[in-house]
Amino acid sequence: MVEGNLARDPRFWESDGRRPAFLSFTVMHTARIRDESGSWVDGRTTSVDVTFNGPAAERLHDRMEAAPGVLVKGAAVVAFGDVADVPNAWVGADGEAGASLRLLGYRVVPDQFVNQARRDRRDASDAPAGVGGRGRAAAAAAQRVETVTVDADDDGDGFDPWVDD
Repeated sequence: MVEGNLARDPRFWESDGRRPAFLSFTVMHTARIRDESGSWVDGRTTSVDVTFNGPAAERLHDRMEAAPGVLVKGAAVVAFGDVADVPNAWVGADGEAGASLRLLGYRVVPDQFVNQARRDRRDASDAPAGVGGRGRAAAAAAQRVETVTVDADDDGDGFDPWVDD
């Protein structure tokens, strides 16, 4: 299980008949710790790539299409799954190697308490007196999950969801 914020909008690859559907997103979690004075400060940030395969990816994609704006970049979520035996690994355009943890997801849910608290704080600071500030909520609701066609083998990030581990 990992809880944190979506670092990017989820991406969905449809099945091409030979390979199963695939959905992925990244969750960032920053630990909160107390410093010497007793104040809360940000600690270490951990990045976890969460992936769903086959029918699970298709079901999650359908749910996201039915409820746009819920699982979008910045949303607080809790993702459940099993830690993969092999991390995601890559070599960037600069030649530097990188790796991240990977969770083989079986469930993801929005963290309603955190998301509602954020909306309440935003609405209180954005809205003039007596006016409900819902402009950002409407914009978020218009967002959709990015669907990547199978023909788009390389979209520049070097990530192929169907490469064997």
